[in-house]
Amino acid sequence: ALNADVGLLDDSKLQLTARAGYDLAQRGFGGFKQPWQTLSANLLYRPVSWARMRNLFSFDPNTGKFLTLTTDLRLRGHNELSFDLVSRYDPQRKKLGNLNGYFNVPVNRLWRLIALFQYNGFLGQFESKNLQVIHDLHCLEAVLTYTENPFGFRSDKQIFFQLRIKAFPMFQRFG
Repeated sequence: ALNADVGLLDDSKLQLTARAGYDLAQRGFGGFKQPWQTLSANLLYRPVSWARMRNLFSFDPNTGKFLTLTTDLRLRGHNELSFDLVSRYDPQRKKLGNLNGYFNVPVNRLWRLIALFQYNGFLGQFESKNLQVIHDLHCLEAVLTYTENPFGFRSDKQIFFQLRIKAFPMFQRFG
């Protein structure tokens, strides 16, 4: 096999890489001759220090078809403000296959809202919905969490309340 990687990595705001491979023996899977490995191109764009977007394109040279487009958007702010969104588009089905998100938003000095979700575009349903509301009580945190996993090992919905001692950071927020 012959593999190649190329990239433009010198720019801190824009980076582009590509990877492909060729099987010289031309032994494909299942008896099919598919000498080319998937061509993937990765574009990373960071216009400012707190924002980043990455796009990954996958193309099959053997069939001449685009396989996937994955986009990852990440934003950061003050006081742990964060926003992450990852999507996967399937050009064969012309459908948004997955959409996953994470939000961590300080509402004010004492309240925080955190959400984590996974959406399956092929099923047209959420695979997971999670919401957490946190109230700062100086040395404690009051946490109300809602979790719904309809397709997990055990399909369930939960609501639970915790009082956490902030001096003992043995608990982590979900996400």
